[in-house]
Amino acid sequence: VYLAHEVRLDRPVALKLFPPALAAQPNLRERFLREARTAARLSHPHIVPIFTVDEVEPFVFFAMAFQR
Repeated sequence: VYLAHEVRLDRPVALKLFPPALAAQPNLRERFLREARTAARLSHPHIVPIFTVDEVEPFVFFAMAFQR
């Protein structure tokens, strides 16, 4: 997980990046994306909201709210 800056909305985000070597394996890639989809459907004070999921070859990642 990395701290990043979402330029368009001018806010800090936490990026969870799936390593490219693992993202190349379809079953692991789908598991990572399923985790993002599941977490994005949840709303609870103790669950960090997910803003987006994206793939930019060879990277797969999701951006979450950064909470200090």
